[in-house]
Amino acid sequence: MKPHNSFLGFRSALGSLRCLALLTGSLVALMAPAQLSAAEKPVLTVLNWSEYIDTEVYRQFEKEFNCIVQETNFETPEEALNKMVAGGSRTFDVCAVGGGFKMQAAIAQGVLKKLDHSKLPNLKNLSPLFQNPAYDPGNAYSIPYQWGTTGVLIRSDLLPKDGFSMSALFDPKKELGRFILIDSTIETIGYANLYRGKPVNSVELTDLKAAIKLLTAAKKSKKFMGFEGGVGGCSKVVAGTADYAIVYNGDAGRVIEENPGRFTYVIPNEGAPMWVDQLCIAKDAPNAELAYAFINYVLDAKIGAQISNWTKYATPNQAAKEFILPEDLKNTAIYPDAATEARLHLLEGVGEKEPLRLEAWTAIKAE
Repeated sequence: MKPHNSFLGFRSALGSLRCLALLTGSLVALMAPAQLSAAEKPVLTVLNWSEYIDTEVYRQFEKEFNCIVQETNFETPEEALNKMVAGGSRTFDVCAVGGGFKMQAAIAQGVLKKLDHSKLPNLKNLSPLFQNPAYDPGNAYSIPYQWGTTGVLIRSDLLPKDGFSMSALFDPKKELGRFILIDSTIETIGYANLYRGKPVNSVELTDLKAAIKLLTAAKKSKKFMGFEGGVGGCSKVVAGTADYAIVYNGDAGRVIEENPGRFTYVIPNEGAPMWVDQLCIAKDAPNAELAYAFINYVLDAKIGAQISNWTKYATPNQAAKEFILPEDLKNTAIYPDAATEARLHLLEGVGEKEPLRLEAWTAIKAE
């Protein structure tokens, strides 16, 4: 009797398995279209600085607009423009142009789409200070994303009581320790210009020759630890392989927040560059409508604040100020006071003379 009952049980189990297989097959068939749908979601490609947005903003946008966001990074304004040009205007949808001074070059290269403001209703949230900039009249091709300064992150115990002088970079007798120069043409040459009391954007031949001399001499110092992007410079200071570095204030702000008391961000006594970064749409963006949606999303007051609260850079979004962390609004490294603003110099393009600055930079890096 037992063998007979076992056989019946086996047949019953076999039947159940067959039913389960059929049911599973049906479920897979039903699920396949949904899987295909997910695979076919539109993809928004963003060319952006590394660590320049709270990635949760991407996830929120993906959920709200049923899409996928893919980010490609760059570390210098020159690298960004090179990627935009080399990749053609069909490679990216949204591009973060590294500073207003690169806008003229990007527009001249023909890689940007002229913006339809009717698709950007949140444009009204911009502070009047950032509307109609000289480098892009009427915000025809760009909207301001973040703005900030390029100063010095230094170990707090090394900072002199009378502030930081650029002589710590350019005079071997006054070096404070091991240092890093930022890997950016306009800003590093701008530092050399300011140290000599010249305009930050000067490309006069005498000033460029003097900058080449200063910077090549700095490179020969035993305490020179190389050229780095803002994130790289901060990382080396934190790691202890450098004592101070020229960096972007937002990168420095996150380091200071994570390491209370250890480091300080300062604007040199001689002054420092100020910059505004832009968001643009590539001329032949594969998903232009999604790009418009993303830029308008960034211009939302709460989203704009979310981004700046994370990046530790100042927002150009006037409506976002209501949602900015109070401690950040009081932080002069992010929102400079009047005394600090007086020592800031806006980086600008120099039009047809730009190749002169690039040639000088090539000479500096080659030495």
